[in-house]
Amino acid sequence: MDNKIDISVITKPISIQFECPYCDSEVTIDYDDFESEVGECCDWPYSKIKCPECEKVLEIDNIDW
Repeated sequence: MDNKIDISVITKPISIQFECPYCDSEVTIDYDDFESEVGECCDWPYSKIKCPECEKVLEIDNIDW
């Protein structure tokens, strides 16, 4: 019998972060607030959000977990 196991670390996202291409601000948004605005992660690609700093409309392209 082999006594080796694989484990999974379960994590909960706490925030999202991006750099605005218009104002160059490093933006961090609480995950729950972001999810309330944009929806569940399967809805994020190509969704639009406003930069909270300059209020320009941005389109989500890539998601890095």
